[in-house]
Amino acid sequence: MVRLNEGALKRFIEFQIKGGVEGLVPVGTTGENRHSHAKNKSASSILRLEQANGRVQIFAGAGSNNTAEVIEKVSLQTRRRRCSACRWPYYNKPTQTGYIAHFSAIADAVDIPLIIYNVPGRTGGNIAAETLLQMAEEIPNVAMVKEASGNLGQIMEIARSKPKNFSLLSGDDASHLP
Repeated sequence: MVRLNEGALKRFIEFQIKGGVEGLVPVGTTGENRHSHAKNKSASSILRLEQANGRVQIFAGAGSNNTAEVIEKVSLQTRRRRCSACRWPYYNKPTQTGYIAHFSAIADAVDIPLIIYNVPGRTGGNIAAETLLQMAEEIPNVAMVKEASGNLGQIMEIARSKPKNFSLLSGDDASHLP
């Protein structure tokens, strides 16, 4: 197992904070998460939380092919008072009702803000705008979506109809500017 270079990570965290970031995303889907051992993922998340020391928000990733496992990961983050980013389990292709059931179960189990990551290119399924807007209205701790569908019509529908306290984040470089 490759060891986590804590000194380098601390310097990188300081560099990012001094550069003006508003949040850090340890173990995100396109970062170290894909190639790290579970012990390094946990150590990285804890180190970022301690190093940030409340100066920026921590958005910890919590994905799995199993709803119960996501709840377990998010529950751990609840104890550490972080916001959690949850994507739909890859390879599973649910109905729109299945999306609601998955995220409702997670939200019912914890009391921290949740970010839904809609990334059809990686998960094999798209959360429709109507479904996402329903979750934003009906599930109190669903706080935002990282929208990476690439569908500008869908993104605009979410932007136009979302509740005021619900944030829309760009999850796709190509759709960031529009």
